[in-house]
Amino acid sequence: MASNLAHRECAQMSTGTLLTEASPSLAQQLPQLQTAACVLQRLIATVLPQQLPSLEISATVCVGGYIAHVINEHMCCGSCTAVGTKPARNQPILHFTRSQDRGGLLYPSDQLLFAVDVLRAFADRALKDNPTLKKPLSTLVKYAVPALCASNLLKCKEMDDSQRAKLMELISVGFCSLCW
Repeated sequence: MASNLAHRECAQMSTGTLLTEASPSLAQQLPQLQTAACVLQRLIATVLPQQLPSLEISATVCVGGYIAHVINEHMCCGSCTAVGTKPARNQPILHFTRSQDRGGLLYPSDQLLFAVDVLRAFADRALKDNPTLKKPLSTLVKYAVPALCASNLLKCKEMDDSQRAKLMELISVGFCSLCW
């Protein structure tokens, strides 16, 4: 059921009506997501944790590669693309993605992979705690974009605040619409 709601909502979100700045009353409007929003505090990390290969991380790498491709297509800044991607390496967590590669895949940077993994954990918690959440896609994005903008992850050298908000919105919407 959440999948159908998200697809219906995706069309509404393409009109550009997303909230891209943190709203002081957001937590007051949606108190049921406060527990899930605690997961987003992991985004303030300055040292990225090493992740062991697993099926879940392999799936996150594939989603991150898709988001890196979306960033490459929609952002005019070459530095934004460089921040979100990295060359293919012989890392165990990239093994599944490398075996699927036929030449067109982009590999997510460690920062993008960490951000997508945090978004996955946030969405899992939010939807588990609130299975009847109205407009799940836009609600999750309203929480995720300000948290991503406030973090030190995925900072481009040439980026202003509006461009950063656009990048974080692309990441959030790309993740949420792909996974639901």
